[in-house]
Amino acid sequence: MSVVSFVAAVALMLVLRRTWRTEHRRLRNGVLITAIAWLFIVAFVELTAEFVPRLQPLLGGVMLLVPASVLVLGGFLVANGFTMARREARTLGNLLSLLLGVAIWSLPVLVVLLVVHLTPWSVGLAVFVCCISAYFGAAFVVFLVFSAVYARTVGGAGVDAIIILGSGLIGDRVPPLLAGRLDRAIALRAAAERPDAVVMVPSGGKGADERLAEGEAMARYLVDAGVPADAIIPETQARNTLENLRLSNAILCKEHHDRSVLIVTSDYHALRAALLARQEGLAADALGARTARYFVPSAFVREFIAIVRMRLVFTLVAMGASTVVAVLAGLIVAAAQSG
Repeated sequence: MSVVSFVAAVALMLVLRRTWRTEHRRLRNGVLITAIAWLFIVAFVELTAEFVPRLQPLLGGVMLLVPASVLVLGGFLVANGFTMARREARTLGNLLSLLLGVAIWSLPVLVVLLVVHLTPWSVGLAVFVCCISAYFGAAFVVFLVFSAVYARTVGGAGVDAIIILGSGLIGDRVPPLLAGRLDRAIALRAAAERPDAVVMVPSGGKGADERLAEGEAMARYLVDAGVPADAIIPETQARNTLENLRLSNAILCKEHHDRSVLIVTSDYHALRAALLARQEGLAADALGARTARYFVPSAFVREFIAIVRMRLVFTLVAMGASTVVAVLAGLIVAAAQSG
């Protein structure tokens, strides 16, 4: 069996090589990378069990650590949620890590209670919960793996136009999160082959609680940091990431043709920005600025939810398939009890 897993992994690597060269900003690449890693792990475990039988109990113990690690992850997310509640505004977005951690702890208990109840509907519901949890768990792993791989394959060499995505102001002041994006863009400009030729497009409109447009405040920050004013073209109408990219691209197409464009945002947001850029027909990769560690878990959960919404059809198909399996499980229980 180890040979089958290894051959399958190599075959998927060949597929990945082709799809990556065609377009590396596709979620299918994340699926392939995750599947390849899993198959190599399986092949290693099978090969070790075949040639070193004494290690089989050890490998079995390692595999048993997987469900335990999920519970530990739940605890980490709950702790992070309380940290977010202390340090940030208590919004739904900032409390996502807390909610996910509670869900990770609660779902196994719910499934056990449903199965113990042992009625067709309870067993069917338990199967549905397990299937949906498995789908979202696998999808989240794919998202994390692809985010990590993508971040390590993007560089800023040869760039001569930088789009900087806004993330909100405090009144008219640039907060640390947005300052991190601007500082990363400034560093990339300084490292470019021809820094004086690099055009910077800070992008963001004016929110209800902001005194001026984000693009304007970001432009002031760049000027104060030493970037020439004539190298900055603010975009001040965008209300979300999609509009950031769409309107900034329109500015670049109008003012500066044939530019090598790079998008700068926060690290947790880079993959979705790249996916949206592809959706808009913008040939640009996204680089992320570092984010405070305590902020990362909730931010990644939020980004994952946004990507799920972008690929809603896949989720609906998964829910439909889970429903079919759940109904079949309920019917089997009903048949067994009636017989």
